[in-house]
Amino acid sequence: MKKLVLLFIVLGIVTFTADAAKLKNKDVVGNWKYTVETYDGTLTGILKITEQDKKLAGEVNDDMGNVFKLNKITIEGEELLFELQPDYDVISVKAKLEEGKMVGTVTTQGTEMKLTAEKL
Repeated sequence: MKKLVLLFIVLGIVTFTADAAKLKNKDVVGNWKYTVETYDGTLTGILKITEQDKKLAGEVNDDMGNVFKLNKITIEGEELLFELQPDYDVISVKAKLEEGKMVGTVTTQGTEMKLTAEKL
């Protein structure tokens, strides 16, 4: 009987810990100052993420004055995923939160680049 109770306690802790580790909308909503390291240099701007009716939306405002709407914004486990489409290209982003910062990758035309962002 004691083993059964201990098993339920351990399962409860594991379930609680797994749920606590999942990224939530409220964790990513806000304005983020981003940096992307490319082979041509550094790109910067503001990533704006909002929530309406429990769905995420957003846009990227780059430092050259361009604004791009975010598409397919989802959270899967600990990752924020979204796409944007400037001109004829699709840019895919995968990011996690680490110590309050967003870190991840930006992929376009088979090239992967490092993304970092800090919440403003």
